Amino acid sequence: MGHWPDGSGPFFRLFGELKALNELHQRAFGEDLFGTVVHPKEFGWLLRPSQREFDRFVHDLDKLLSDNIRHKALTAAGVPMKDDKGRAMGTLQRLELLLARSGVKEIDRKRMMKPLYDVRQARQKPAHDTTPNKTDRSLTLKQIELLSDATTSLNTLRHFWQRHPDNKDHKLQTEYLDNEKLYRM
Repeated sequence: MGHWPDGSGPFFRLFGELKALNELHQRAFGEDLFGTVVHPKEFGWLLRPSQREFDRFVHDLDKLLSDNIRHKALTAAGVPMKDDKGRAMGTLQRLELLLARSGVKEIDRKRMMKPLYDVRQARQKPAHDTTPNKTDRSLTLKQIELLSDATTSLNTLRHFWQRHPDNKDHKLQTEYLDNEKLYRM
């Protein structure tokens, strides 16, 4: 209808949160948490909301989230590579263990981590299934919801990291992330 929002969009916010988390983790543990915080040019809104395009978006989002978390950063934070039974842990499990060791209540940890696990699960489904490539306008709404939930999770993690003793007095330039002029779409 000719309305152009003057706030920040969800992709800007996602990458802003990744950058902020890297800065905070670097100050606290001497390592960037994420391997990359660069917005790939092909990562954006579904222009033709087909199942194939949505699956590609989910795949790319998971690569930017759980696949992008650096094991070296979690090791620097003192998180072991293996669980109590000697099994290797993935990045999301290790991140959740870091939160647990930092005193985050289980209900809060689950709330923070659920969107990241949801993205991981949504990525795995098409990898193990064959689905026809159909066009479905509701996929755009699913994309908005998935992106919004993941970004909210990163925002919550950022607020947690800001309370770390090495970050307490650090002024992180995040007013653009906490601004009410953020829009979902």
